This record gives sequence, structure tokens and C-alpha cells, in this order.
Amino acid sequence: MWKHVAVVVAALAIGFGAFFALSPLFDYVIEQEYMTDEKERERIEEVLVNFKSWVEQSDISTSNMDAILEWSRENENFKVIVLEGIESDTVPDTQKYDYSIEVEFSDKTVLVAVQDYAEVLYFLGDILAMAVAIVLFVLIVIVYYQAEISRIMRLSRDVKAIAGGDLQGKIGKMGNDEIAQLASHVDGMRDSILQKMEEKEQAWRANQELITSISHDIRTPLTSLLGYLELIDAHRENLSEEQQKYLSVCTENAGRIKRQSDELFNYFLAYGHKDDTVPLEQYNAAVLFDQLLSERFMSAEISNVPLQYELSSTLEGVRVYTNVDYLSRVLDNLYSNIVKYADHQIPAVFYVEYRDRMVVVTGENKIAKHSGKVESTKLGLLTCESIMHALQGSFRTQKKDDTFTVVLSLPTK
Repeated sequence: MWKHVAVVVAALAIGFGAFFALSPLFDYVIEQEYMTDEKERERIEEVLVNFKSWVEQSDISTSNMDAILEWSRENENFKVIVLEGIESDTVPDTQKYDYSIEVEFSDKTVLVAVQDYAEVLYFLGDILAMAVAIVLFVLIVIVYYQAEISRIMRLSRDVKAIAGGDLQGKIGKMGNDEIAQLASHVDGMRDSILQKMEEKEQAWRANQELITSISHDIRTPLTSLLGYLELIDAHRENLSEEQQKYLSVCTENAGRIKRQSDELFNYFLAYGHKDDTVPLEQYNAAVLFDQLLSERFMSAEISNVPLQYELSSTLEGVRVYTNVDYLSRVLDNLYSNIVKYADHQIPAVFYVEYRDRMVVVTGENKIAKHSGKVESTKLGLLTCESIMHALQGSFRTQKKDDTFTVVLSLPTK
């Protein structure tokens, strides 16, 4: 508050100072340029000559005072005074007028003088000085408050940028008043957010390394273990009843561990860091999908799950940009859903084509009647959506009556 009062008082002081400095300056200029005896004489003589010429050319009589008054109004700084030649109750003091001239009116010749009102210029000079003082006062106040508004607008832009996610721009020093304190607090808030984001990022990286390590350390030996258990199971007839019981328990527990590790990894992909970049490589679309889908086709034959796929001729020569490991996980999840929820009496069909500059994979299967009884966490579909987003593609599903459709789109450049 005191700062604003000080600015207003200073502006008033400067304004009054300008008035008291300019008023005598303007008076001096008027005195030197307009009010000297020589200038006054030249001015009055010129007016008298003009008046005489106007009277003689316009054939004005001394009784036509209206015309004379009209001429005086047109020459507003001068007044015509008749000194001699007209009878009047008021006789002018001829000593007051140094310059006069005889004018021949249409009816008689009279002596005429002109009264100069140029002193009004001193008043106009004071008004001009006052106007300059007021303008200075207003300009100083406007400049000050414009500077304050600019600081507020700058702070508003910085806060808006922070709200929009740009946390790198630091707000500079803005003085030592309340606005500066607010800017400092905003900077502190930004630094705190950056610190928390860094801590969150570090925690995320630690979790990522842990989950990746667990996935690798568990899944690799577990895959080997399941393979050996399958080999033993192939010769089940050579085992005793008790050994067969132990084999079933081991196989069931190993499968449970695998499913749980898969769910853990799927949860990580579905709800994890969606901004992580995935390295993409260029592949021949027809060759790639023929290989990936044929692998699932072979697994489906072993599991007695009917599966079909078809590659469109539009894929010829098309290069797709993707990551094979991530794309394989998407297809694995879709195949797992087919095993769990599809009607195994009707084949699930995948159709791959090139459309709208994208490689589009459309999968369709009939939903089994018992699928509603199978517990679902929806992690598989969420994982697919997350992976397809990371692959710069799209993922959408549709359920209509007893048909489930999934559509994947991958970029070709």
C-alpha cells in the first residue's frame, strides 16, 4: 500500500514541478515572441490596415455597427475602437492608444484604433503547462501500474505453463514485494513437484528392474521345469500311483506359478509407465504375421482349439514398424483369451490386411456359453491396449451378441 501511495505522491510532485517550471517558461516565450513593442505594433498596424480595406471595399457606414461587431468576432483577439468622428456619450481616451488610423466609411471619415487582447496567451500558456503536468502524472501512474500488471501477467503465464505440465521454466526474481513472494512460492512448488516426480521415476525404475528380473529369473527355469514335467507326463504309465499324484501336484503348482508371473507382468504392462519408448524395427508384414500366427496355429492344434488365419494380398511389399517381442505378447494374450472364453466348436479367425496406411489385424471368435463363469481380471485386454499404444498403434474391441471382435492397427512408417 505504501509503495502505491509513494508512487502517486511522486507523480503529483513531478506534475506540480513541471507546472511551476513550464508556466514561467511559456510566459517568457510569449513575451519574447509575441508581446514585444515591435511585435505588438506590427500586429496592430496590420489589423488596422485590414480593417480599413474591409470598410472601404464593403461600403460600410458608421451606423452599421452590426457589421463592425461581426468583423471583431471574426478577429477574436482584437476589438475596434472609434476614437473621433462619431457622436457618443462615451468618449474614448485617445491617450491610451498609440496606433490609430483614419478610415473612410461610406458616410464620413473617422479615427479608429484597435484594442489587442493578446494577453489571453498567458492564460493559455498556464493551461498548457497544467495539461503537461496532468499528462506527466497520468503517464507515471500508468507506467507504474502497467509494470505491475506485466509482472502479474508474466506470473500468470508461468503458472499456466506449470499447470500445463511444463516444469522446466524457472520464474526469475521479480522484486521484493508480495508479487515477488508469490513467484518465489510458485518456484518452490515447481521444485517440489520436480523432486517428487524424480523420486517417483526412480521408484518406477526400481520396480521395473525388479519385475523384469523376476519375470526373467522365474519364467526361464519355470519353462524348463514345465518341459521336463511334460516329458515325465508322457511316460505316466511307467510311474506308480503315488508318483503320478506327485507329478500332477507339481504340474499344477508350476502352472499356477507361471500364470501368476504372467499376471504380474501383465499388470505391470497394463498399469505401468505408458510413456516408455519401445524400439521399433521394420519388417516385411506378410512374412512377420505368417510366422507369428502360424506359431499360435500350431499351439492351437496341440490344445485342440480351432484357429484360422488369412493374409490379404494387400500386404505384398508392405513394411510394418513394430517390436516383435511386444507384438508376440499381444498375440499370446489374445490366444489365451480364445482358449478361456471362445467356443471351441467354431474356429477363431484372424485376418491381416493393409488399410489406410496401417497393417490391420482383425480377430473374431464366438463366445462360449460358459465364459461368464470364468473369472476375468481384464488384464489381458488392458495389457494389449497398453502394448499397442507403446507400439504407436491402436487397439479396440467389440462385443456383439455372441461374437467378440478385436482390431489391431500398426504403423507402416
